Amino acid sequence: MKVEKTTLAGVEPIAQRQALSKGKPNQRVQEQNSDRVSISEGAKRLLAKTPATSVDESGKVEAIKEKVDAGKYILDPEKIAGSIIDFFR
Repeated sequence: MKVEKTTLAGVEPIAQRQALSKGKPNQRVQEQNSDRVSISEGAKRLLAKTPATSVDESGKVEAIKEKVDAGKYILDPEKIAGSIIDFFR
């Protein structure tokens, strides 16, 4: 039996790339390490509609937490739906 080719197809290119990239940062790694943020126009419009609050609402939040923990916090679905509709008008 005679074997013509002793190298594995696909292995040599990988070894060559590794040899070429030694000492050089990997381009793909650099791309992964750069973070980017983009805000859509819709999100910008939503942010513009949202009122900025500088009031400390920690007391209100704490009161709601206590009601939830006690099982006494009741949601009004009609009021929630109305607020959502008003927001998008």
